[in-house]
Amino acid sequence: MNRLLSFNLRVLFNKQLVGLNKPRTRNNVVAISDTAGSYETFQIVRKDDDPNRVRSRAPNGFFLRDQYWSTYITEEDFMFM
Repeated sequence: MNRLLSFNLRVLFNKQLVGLNKPRTRNNVVAISDTAGSYETFQIVRKDDDPNRVRSRAPNGFFLRDQYWSTYITEEDFMFM
């Protein structure tokens, strides 16, 4: 079973929260909100067979991914927080 952890991301320079601009779209993540709501709440999903690997799920159910990064990220990726 996947273990979930909810989180919000805040942009350093303008203090706004990252969220979905249009919840039904796949790739429109923006920082335009001052308060956390359902569109600004993401989930960390652990991989069933490797609990050291996680993915970030957006409020629309899609996983965040960059074309230059692996789908999975590790704990070291969060060391800056």
